[in-house]
Amino acid sequence: MRMDEESGVRWMVEHGDIVVAGDVLAKVGMSAVNGNVPTVRIGPGVAVRGDDVIVTQSGVVNVVKERNKVWIDANQMRYMPSVEDAVVGTVVEKHAEGYRVDIGAYELASLGALEFEGATKRNRPNLGVGATVYARVVSANKCFEPEISCILPGSSKSWVSGESVFGELDGGALVRVSLGTARSLLSPDSPVLQSLAKKVAFESAIGQNGVVWVRAGSVTLTVLVTLAIRATQNLDSSRAESIV
Repeated sequence: MRMDEESGVRWMVEHGDIVVAGDVLAKVGMSAVNGNVPTVRIGPGVAVRGDDVIVTQSGVVNVVKERNKVWIDANQMRYMPSVEDAVVGTVVEKHAEGYRVDIGAYELASLGALEFEGATKRNRPNLGVGATVYARVVSANKCFEPEISCILPGSSKSWVSGESVFGELDGGALVRVSLGTARSLLSPDSPVLQSLAKKVAFESAIGQNGVVWVRAGSVTLTVLVTLAIRATQNLDSSRAESIV
């Protein structure tokens, strides 16, 4: 494949390719537009070694070439935080500056008390231990605890109105799935969620950390939705739809 002169990235793979550890996903060079070396946004299962973007974990390639973004889907349960991931977590500690949240990573994540849309020192959420939150990863480094935020850049919806994308998830139930399943559920044309939506009305928040929050009209319906999601893990589209 030829180097994309504008972006400076030569992709060696296509979206959906199956790869193994050590495979080269892309080669990075100098952009012909501005003379700079481009930044490749990497997610789980990917690392940069010199000019090469390589696979560190076998799985299926997910690549958004126009954004120079790539990650690997693998049916694993352990989550490695990546900046801009949307995650569902549980508050396990509360202190004056904010909260510590379990997102299933190598360490608890920190969530500042003012990291909510429109929050101020006098008007901010008061989460209790055990509360569920939907947030985005804003800092991820193996040497430090990950940081998350419930603020979506560019949004003007306040946490008070309950219309903000991120924030506390009230009620409902959680179901843990593989990371690959979580990413497939995030697809706009997810056959599992589409099939479920035809049979029961429910809300959901899909975490790229493998935690899914759902809430339906009753406890019974909520449990049924979580059971359906869990039962369709690792199945192809047709088999998943038949089970739902």
